[in-house]
Amino acid sequence: MFYGEFIREVEELNKKTDGLYIYGAGLRGKELCHILTRNHIRIEGFIVTQAETEAQALGFPIITASTVMYDNIGIIIGLGDIYTTEVKQYLKEQGVDFGRVVDGGKYISQDRGSKDLQDNPTVEITTVIGCKVNCKYCPQNVLLGRYFEKDRNRKRVMTLEDFKVFLRHTPDKCDFMFAGMSEPYLNPDCTEMLKLACEAGKNVSLYTTLEGITKKDVDEILRLPFQFVGLHVADEKNYAKITVSEDYYEIVERMINATKPNGEPFINDMSAQAAPLPRILEMCRGKYEVLISLQDRAGNLKGDDLAGRERLLTEERITCCFSGPKLNNHVVLPDGTLLLCNMDYGMQHVLGNLLVDSYDEIRKGEEMRRVFAGIAGNQDVDLLCRKCLFAMVEG
Repeated sequence: MFYGEFIREVEELNKKTDGLYIYGAGLRGKELCHILTRNHIRIEGFIVTQAETEAQALGFPIITASTVMYDNIGIIIGLGDIYTTEVKQYLKEQGVDFGRVVDGGKYISQDRGSKDLQDNPTVEITTVIGCKVNCKYCPQNVLLGRYFEKDRNRKRVMTLEDFKVFLRHTPDKCDFMFAGMSEPYLNPDCTEMLKLACEAGKNVSLYTTLEGITKKDVDEILRLPFQFVGLHVADEKNYAKITVSEDYYEIVERMINATKPNGEPFINDMSAQAAPLPRILEMCRGKYEVLISLQDRAGNLKGDDLAGRERLLTEERITCCFSGPKLNNHVVLPDGTLLLCNMDYGMQHVLGNLLVDSYDEIRKGEEMRRVFAGIAGNQDVDLLCRKCLFAMVEG
């Protein structure tokens, strides 16, 4: 998505204020900071409701909102939906003029369609175990260690026949998302799986680095009616170890300029783990912004530059900003193992096996019952959600 409307709104805000601050120093705030910096718009720093002494993010100071919000500053809200509501209420109670407030988070929420995920159950397809892209900010070692812990010969590549079973074992209104915990196109049958899912009437999404894809694959997928397409591109620091060649650039450019069968832009979202390669940025100019989203995957990664929970959720009732209280966005691995979600690289919550049982049967199983007890506040359940950035306190 091209954030032209957002940029124009911020530029107008900049003209009538004495400096710009982003409210929120987490994932969304940092994403907006990267967009603004790339478009030569200066911010003075981040503001939060309560800041720690000498706190910083991306080299900018993080300061307490109350120290500056009564000045003539422009406030760009960089938060997810529920937190935006809380901050807007706070600013309203403080008498802040909303003529100098821009809701930046809504542009990312619209772009990534997170609310759509709550409508239908979703199964993310991990077509292989062991991703050669091996992004710096992806806990591949955690996943490999757990997956092969008891059986070094455990199935590594999803077969086409097993995928057909997954189609049969999921509800009619179940979205299929080719993303999961590896690059989908490291499986040579990926295009056939995508076609089968579309033919079965599923809402199908694809998140890809293009590693392993061929020009023939591109010819075929450009004709498919995807609900959502996310493209993760190569970066200057080689954090994502994507094979960069003339063929790669040609495919990226082709996808950037393509449209879906319904006429919408083929790509919905572009991301990277550091500044994208200059040639890719030039291709995107005036069409897409490349978001840089770095987070700790529910504590499975460590690093001061990663967004994560400031504190663990303990006694609160929890819901998910993606799948809501149903927690129905699961991940299937090549051998049929169904995990709670795409943060569970340590396989903490194995719900069942989609080769053996149906989606609905698995959802009635013991582990899912434990998870629901955990989000309801049962402290005896060791719950991954308590460490997850995308967990929310249920209002």
